[in-house]
Amino acid sequence: EVVKAEILRALERNEVFEPEPAARVLERTTTVDDVFAGWFAAQRARGLAHSTLEGYAGHIDRALRGLRTVAGLRPPAPVPAAELTRDRVVALVHALRDDGVGDAVLNKMGGVVAQAWTGAGDDPVEYPGLRPAPRDVKSIKPRAPVYSAPPHPTMAECDAVIRRVAAMPRTGNVALPVVVLARWTGLRVAQLLALRV
Repeated sequence: EVVKAEILRALERNEVFEPEPAARVLERTTTVDDVFAGWFAAQRARGLAHSTLEGYAGHIDRALRGLRTVAGLRPPAPVPAAELTRDRVVALVHALRDDGVGDAVLNKMGGVVAQAWTGAGDDPVEYPGLRPAPRDVKSIKPRAPVYSAPPHPTMAECDAVIRRVAAMPRTGNVALPVVVLARWTGLRVAQLLALRV
């Protein structure tokens, strides 16, 4: 499997395939930190927005800290690739949920873990010893929370918004007329701005 991947990589780069000595292949050990670092570098190379990359970095940091805790490792130690199993990730999700992390954050973090793990699993040369990711990503990724509409604002809250908008300096915007119309009609701002008179 590893040799096959090396041959394909050499063909893609128009290079001559030269197998590594077996001892060198066995010396390399993969860590979960390497998996996440490689995936993050690939996302950065895609040119994603800075805020998106910051979000990914937060999910990676949360996942690594949680995996260290679940595996019983001290914080500076890298997480061995052997710790990246379906059961460990499920235990990580449960531990984070018990610590008060919301379902939406857990769902996004599970997606990041699944993407990084799947991507690294496709490259056994770069990440030797990494177990393949589960075929069903849903088994490690918690369900997305069901959306429920927030409570409607009271008329007193609407009036307070109108007073604050009215106190704003006027720079030719349409904020005050829009919020006044929204208060009296019950329409959303997008609906009001889409009206054609």
